[in-house]
Amino acid sequence: MQYLGRMLSGEQAQITFTPITMCPKCKSALVPFPLSGIVYQNEFNDYLFSFTAYCEGCKSVIQSDYSVSKLTTGSNKYSEKNYLSSSLNLFVKKEFDKKINELSSMFVKIYNQALAAETNELDEIAGLGYRKAMEFLIKDFCIHLNPDKDAEIKALPLGRCISTYVQNEQIQILATKATWIGNDEAHYVRKQETRDVHDMKEFIKAMVYFVGMVLITEDASSMSPG
Repeated sequence: MQYLGRMLSGEQAQITFTPITMCPKCKSALVPFPLSGIVYQNEFNDYLFSFTAYCEGCKSVIQSDYSVSKLTTGSNKYSEKNYLSSSLNLFVKKEFDKKINELSSMFVKIYNQALAAETNELDEIAGLGYRKAMEFLIKDFCIHLNPDKDAEIKALPLGRCISTYVQNEQIQILATKATWIGNDEAHYVRKQETRDVHDMKEFIKAMVYFVGMVLITEDASSMSPG
Protein backbone atom coordinates (compact mmCIF):
# COMPACT_ATOMS: atom_id res chain seq x y z
CA MET A 1 0.00 0.00 0.00
CA GLN A 2 1.20 3.49 -0.81
CA TYR A 3 0.06 6.17 1.58
CA LEU A 4 0.56 9.93 1.47
CA GLY A 5 1.29 11.00 5.02
CA ARG A 6 3.27 13.78 6.62
CA MET A 7 6.50 14.45 8.46
CA LEU A 8 6.75 16.39 11.72
CA SER A 9 7.89 19.39 9.67
CA GLY A 10 4.53 19.36 7.90
CA GLU A 11 5.98 18.22 4.56
CA GLN A 12 4.23 15.43 2.70
CA ALA A 13 5.77 11.96 2.80
CA GLN A 14 5.01 8.96 0.60
CA ILE A 15 5.16 5.66 2.50
CA THR A 16 4.99 2.16 1.06
CA PHE A 17 3.91 -0.37 3.70
CA THR A 18 1.61 -3.32 4.40
CA PRO A 19 -1.30 -2.43 6.72
CA ILE A 20 -2.55 -4.97 9.25
CA THR A 21 -5.44 -7.17 8.13
CA MET A 22 -6.98 -8.04 11.52
CA CYS A 23 -8.31 -5.65 14.13
CA PRO A 24 -6.43 -6.18 17.46
CA LYS A 25 -9.68 -5.63 19.37
CA CYS A 26 -12.54 -7.38 17.57
CA LYS A 27 -10.27 -9.84 15.69
CA SER A 28 -12.33 -9.46 12.54
CA ALA A 29 -10.97 -8.90 9.04
CA LEU A 30 -9.93 -5.30 8.86
CA VAL A 31 -10.16 -2.87 5.99
CA PRO A 32 -8.97 0.18 7.92
CA PHE A 33 -10.23 3.64 7.16
CA PRO A 34 -7.04 5.78 7.34
CA LEU A 35 -7.11 8.76 9.66
CA SER A 36 -3.50 9.92 9.70
CA GLY A 37 0.08 8.82 9.13
CA ILE A 38 3.28 10.50 10.20
CA VAL A 39 7.01 9.81 9.70
CA TYR A 40 9.42 10.86 12.43
CA GLN A 41 12.86 10.06 13.84
CA ASN A 42 13.57 8.63 17.28
CA GLU A 43 16.53 9.43 19.53
CA PHE A 44 18.71 7.08 17.49
CA ASN A 45 17.78 8.86 14.24
CA ASP A 46 15.88 5.80 12.99
CA TYR A 47 12.88 6.58 10.81
CA LEU A 48 9.52 5.42 12.18
CA PHE A 49 6.03 5.55 10.70
CA SER A 50 2.89 5.72 12.82
CA PHE A 51 -0.37 4.96 11.00
CA THR A 52 -3.74 5.61 12.63
CA ALA A 53 -6.85 3.93 11.25
CA TYR A 54 -10.50 3.41 12.19
CA CYS A 55 -12.09 -0.04 12.43
CA GLU A 56 -15.71 0.18 11.32
CA GLY A 57 -16.40 -3.24 12.87
CA CYS A 58 -15.89 -2.34 16.55
CA LYS A 59 -15.71 1.45 16.18
CA SER A 60 -12.14 1.62 17.48
CA VAL A 61 -9.13 3.76 16.60
CA ILE A 62 -6.02 1.65 15.93
CA GLN A 63 -2.40 2.83 15.84
CA SER A 64 0.16 0.75 13.95
CA ASP A 65 3.89 1.45 14.12
CA TYR A 66 6.58 0.56 11.58
CA SER A 67 10.27 1.13 11.10
CA VAL A 68 10.89 2.57 7.63
CA SER A 69 13.82 3.58 5.49
CA LYS A 70 14.25 6.57 3.22
CA LEU A 71 14.51 5.47 -0.42
CA THR A 72 16.93 8.18 -1.58
CA THR A 73 18.76 11.02 0.10
CA GLY A 74 16.81 14.24 -0.12
CA SER A 75 13.50 12.57 -1.01
CA ASN A 76 10.41 12.20 1.14
CA LYS A 77 9.72 8.63 0.01
CA TYR A 78 9.93 5.81 2.55
CA SER A 79 9.40 2.06 2.53
CA GLU A 80 8.63 -0.38 5.34
CA LYS A 81 11.52 -2.22 6.98
CA ASN A 82 9.69 -3.90 9.83
CA TYR A 83 6.20 -3.96 11.31
CA LEU A 84 6.49 -3.19 15.02
CA SER A 85 3.11 -3.32 16.73
CA SER A 86 -0.53 -2.24 16.73
CA SER A 87 -2.56 -0.98 19.64
CA LEU A 88 -5.88 0.67 20.41
CA ASN A 89 -5.45 4.40 20.71
CA LEU A 90 -8.23 5.04 23.24
CA PHE A 91 -6.49 6.85 26.08
CA VAL A 92 -7.44 10.47 26.68
CA LYS A 93 -5.51 12.21 29.44
CA LYS A 94 -7.67 13.53 32.29
CA GLU A 95 -7.08 17.20 32.97
CA PHE A 96 -7.21 18.52 36.53
CA ASP A 97 -7.62 22.05 37.86
CA LYS A 98 -4.44 24.11 38.19
CA LYS A 99 -4.71 24.14 41.98
CA ILE A 100 -4.79 20.32 42.11
CA ASN A 101 -1.77 20.15 39.78
CA GLU A 102 0.13 22.57 42.02
CA LEU A 103 -0.86 20.69 45.18
CA SER A 104 0.08 17.21 43.92
CA SER A 105 1.61 16.82 40.47
CA MET A 106 2.37 13.17 41.33
CA PHE A 107 -1.32 12.48 41.93
CA VAL A 108 -2.10 13.77 38.44
CA LYS A 109 0.73 11.76 36.88
CA ILE A 110 -0.11 8.48 38.63
CA TYR A 111 -3.86 8.86 38.09
CA ASN A 112 -3.34 9.23 34.35
CA GLN A 113 -1.02 6.23 34.26
CA ALA A 114 -3.74 4.19 36.00
CA LEU A 115 -6.30 5.55 33.55
CA ALA A 116 -4.07 4.54 30.63
CA ALA A 117 -3.82 1.01 32.06
CA GLU A 118 -7.59 0.79 32.49
CA THR A 119 -8.20 2.14 28.98
CA ASN A 120 -5.97 -0.60 27.59
CA GLU A 121 -7.95 -3.24 29.52
CA LEU A 122 -5.26 -3.76 32.18
CA ASP A 123 -8.01 -3.66 34.79
CA GLU A 124 -6.23 -5.91 37.30
CA ILE A 125 -3.42 -3.39 37.80
CA ALA A 126 -5.31 -0.13 37.22
CA GLY A 127 -6.85 -0.29 40.69
CA LEU A 128 -3.43 -0.35 42.34
CA GLY A 129 -2.52 2.75 40.37
CA TYR A 130 -5.63 4.64 41.49
CA ARG A 131 -4.92 3.61 45.09
CA LYS A 132 -1.38 5.00 44.84
CA ALA A 133 -2.61 8.20 43.18
CA MET A 134 -5.11 8.74 46.00
CA GLU A 135 -2.38 8.34 48.62
CA PHE A 136 -0.34 11.10 47.00
CA LEU A 137 -3.39 13.38 46.83
CA ILE A 138 -4.29 12.85 50.49
CA LYS A 139 -0.75 13.08 51.86
CA ASP A 140 0.13 16.15 49.78
CA PHE A 141 -3.11 17.77 50.98
CA CYS A 142 -2.28 16.96 54.61
CA ILE A 143 1.26 18.30 54.21
CA HIS A 144 -0.20 21.45 52.66
CA LEU A 145 -2.34 21.94 55.77
CA ASN A 146 0.41 20.83 58.20
CA PRO A 147 3.79 21.74 56.66
CA ASP A 148 5.58 21.24 59.99
CA LYS A 149 4.48 17.56 59.98
CA ASP A 150 5.91 16.78 56.55
CA ALA A 151 8.15 13.85 57.55
CA GLU A 152 5.58 12.32 59.90
CA ILE A 153 2.78 12.44 57.30
CA LYS A 154 4.97 10.85 54.63
CA ALA A 155 5.85 7.94 56.96
CA LEU A 156 2.33 7.21 58.23
CA PRO A 157 0.18 4.41 56.77
CA LEU A 158 -2.57 6.00 54.70
CA GLY A 159 -5.39 5.00 57.06
CA ARG A 160 -3.70 6.63 60.06
CA CYS A 161 -2.84 9.68 58.00
CA ILE A 162 -6.51 10.11 57.09
CA SER A 163 -7.80 9.64 60.66
CA THR A 164 -5.12 11.91 62.16
CA TYR A 165 -4.78 14.76 59.71
CA VAL A 166 -7.91 14.93 57.54
CA GLN A 167 -10.39 17.09 59.44
CA ASN A 168 -12.87 17.70 56.61
CA GLU A 169 -15.64 15.15 57.17
CA GLN A 170 -16.51 14.65 53.48
CA ILE A 171 -12.88 14.09 52.47
CA GLN A 172 -12.30 11.78 55.45
CA ILE A 173 -15.28 9.56 54.58
CA LEU A 174 -14.41 9.40 50.88
CA ALA A 175 -10.71 8.76 51.49
CA THR A 176 -11.38 6.03 54.06
CA LYS A 177 -13.83 4.14 51.86
CA ALA A 178 -11.68 4.55 48.75
CA THR A 179 -8.73 3.14 50.72
CA TRP A 180 -10.79 0.05 51.60
CA ILE A 181 -11.52 -0.55 47.93
CA GLY A 182 -7.91 0.20 46.94
CA ASN A 183 -6.59 -2.29 49.48
CA ASP A 184 -8.82 -4.97 47.96
CA GLU A 185 -7.09 -4.37 44.63
CA ALA A 186 -3.84 -5.66 46.18
CA HIS A 187 -5.26 -8.68 48.00
CA TYR A 188 -6.33 -12.18 46.98
CA VAL A 189 -9.65 -12.03 48.88
CA ARG A 190 -11.87 -8.98 48.55
CA LYS A 191 -13.63 -7.57 51.62
CA GLN A 192 -15.75 -5.08 49.68
CA GLU A 193 -17.37 -7.54 47.32
CA THR A 194 -20.00 -5.10 46.03
CA ARG A 195 -17.52 -2.31 45.31
CA ASP A 196 -14.88 -1.97 42.61
CA VAL A 197 -12.55 0.41 40.78
CA HIS A 198 -15.51 2.36 39.38
CA ASP A 199 -16.60 3.24 42.92
CA MET A 200 -13.05 4.18 43.91
CA LYS A 201 -12.79 6.52 40.91
CA GLU A 202 -16.09 8.16 41.88
CA PHE A 203 -14.81 8.67 45.44
CA ILE A 204 -11.54 10.13 44.13
CA LYS A 205 -13.50 12.45 41.84
CA ALA A 206 -15.48 13.73 44.82
CA MET A 207 -12.28 14.05 46.89
CA VAL A 208 -10.70 16.18 44.17
CA TYR A 209 -13.77 18.41 44.25
CA PHE A 210 -13.72 18.91 48.03
CA VAL A 211 -9.94 19.39 48.15
CA GLY A 212 -10.31 21.95 45.36
CA MET A 213 -12.99 23.79 47.34
CA VAL A 214 -10.67 24.00 50.36
CA LEU A 215 -7.88 25.42 48.19
CA ILE A 216 -10.22 27.94 46.57
CA THR A 217 -11.54 29.00 50.00
CA GLU A 218 -7.96 29.49 51.21
CA ASP A 219 -7.30 31.68 48.19
CA ALA A 220 -10.43 33.74 48.86
CA SER A 221 -9.52 34.10 52.55
CA SER A 222 -6.15 35.57 51.60
CA MET A 223 -7.81 38.63 50.07
CA SER A 224 -7.85 41.90 51.97
CA PRO A 225 -10.04 45.00 51.48
CA GLY A 226 -8.75 47.22 48.69
